[in-house]
Amino acid sequence: MSVQPNTLVNGILYHKALYGRDYCSNDSTAFVSANKNGEDPSVWTTGRMQVQNKNDIIDVYAHSRRLGTTLNDPIIMYFGLAKPTNDGQAFLSAELFAQCLDQGNPLFSNCTK
Repeated sequence: MSVQPNTLVNGILYHKALYGRDYCSNDSTAFVSANKNGEDPSVWTTGRMQVQNKNDIIDVYAHSRRLGTTLNDPIIMYFGLAKPTNDGQAFLSAELFAQCLDQGNPLFSNCTK
């Protein structure tokens, strides 16, 4: 982000911007079973596998800001991703979890411990 987190710019409070890149084609952080939307993520299976290009997410982006000057103002979040190819059919959804998602794999977690 071009400014420090929680900086006020033109009446908008910028929280954070994040970027991540997955350099792996034989991925240790893959979902290795057919996980379904609406399923409890704690039953999803993760592990190492070769991911097809149509399903592989290599870049992720996120940015959050407030529509105003305080932490009580409405928040807007932007998300983006990049895949190595745009051929083939693939489904993608983004989920926002109120609690940490930890699959018990030290290489796969969104929790800060």
